[in-house]
Amino acid sequence: MTQDTPTPQTNAWLQRLNNWKMPIIVGGGFLGAAIGAVAARLFIRSDEIALEHDRQRGPQGIGFSPSLLIPMAITLIGLIREIGGLAGNKSEK
Repeated sequence: MTQDTPTPQTNAWLQRLNNWKMPIIVGGGFLGAAIGAVAARLFIRSDEIALEHDRQRGPQGIGFSPSLLIPMAITLIGLIREIGGLAGNKSEK
């Protein structure tokens, strides 16, 4: 054998060194699935807690504050004016 020809032992070592991608991809996939499952469980549990708090609090009804009523009143006035304007714009044939 010449010096340029790699020995079978060195070739096998280089082949294992080059095959590092697949274990990292598989390990990353399992790690991502585990993190996703834990996150989903935490989300479901927090949603159950929020629903239980809402059930215990009971119905609250709709609260009208001035900051809500003023824009609603302006919109309602504008809508009434638009409807009234439609009746006056009839064209005669």
